[in-house]
Amino acid sequence: MIQAYESSIPFARDYVTRILPAVCAGISVAGQKKRPDLTQGAWASANPKAQHSGGEVTFSCRRNGAKMRGQVVAETCIYPASANIGGAPWTVDLLAGYFAPPDRYAAAGALMEHVVKALRHNPDWIRQEQAKNEAALRGINAATEANSRIAPQALASAQRTMHATAQQSEAFDRVINGSTPMWIRSATTTSSTTKRHGRRDPPVNCATKWSKNAREER
Repeated sequence: MIQAYESSIPFARDYVTRILPAVCAGISVAGQKKRPDLTQGAWASANPKAQHSGGEVTFSCRRNGAKMRGQVVAETCIYPASANIGGAPWTVDLLAGYFAPPDRYAAAGALMEHVVKALRHNPDWIRQEQAKNEAALRGINAATEANSRIAPQALASAQRTMHATAQQSEAFDRVINGSTPMWIRSATTTSSTTKRHGRRDPPVNCATKWSKNAREER
C-alpha cells in the first residue's frame, strides 16, 4: 500500500475521524498536542535511523446513545531516502486509543498508559526488523540510481526514433502534397511523372516522342 506520509497528529486525527465512527457515532475532535515522549518508547527502537513523531488527539462521541470521551495516540516515523526517489518509506510504530463514559475517562486513560509503558520487544526481533528495513532502503536507493543512469540513454534513443519518424513523415508529405518527382526506369524506356497539388501529369514515353519529332522534321 502506498500512502503519503503523515506525522503522528495528522495520522491520529485521520484515524479518529475515518475509523472510529464505525464503533462510536458523532465523532467530534476536542483537541490535539505533540507527545515527544512517545518517540522514546520501546516501539521506536526498531527504527533508530528514522525521523520519529509522537502526538495525541482527544475526541467525544456517542456509543449506544451514551456520551463518550476518548483519546488516540500515535507514533510514526519516516526513513531518509535519496531525493531521486520522490518519496520515502514510513511506518506507524505505535497506535493506541480508548473511549469511555466521562466519569471513567481518567481511569481508562491510566490503564492505557500502563499497558503502553509495559510493552517490551524481543531484542532479536528488533535486530531482524532493523536489518530488513535497512536492506529494503538500500535496494530502493540502488534501483533509483540505476534508473537515473538508464533514463538519459532511453531519452536519447527516443529522440533518435522521433527524428527518424519525422524525416519519414516529411518525405511522405512531399510525395502526397506536391513537389517530389518520381522516376521509373526500364530496359527500353524512361519516363517521369511529377505530382503537384494532387494532380498527376501523364507519363512521357521518351522513345515515342523522339520518333514523332523525327517524322515532323522530314
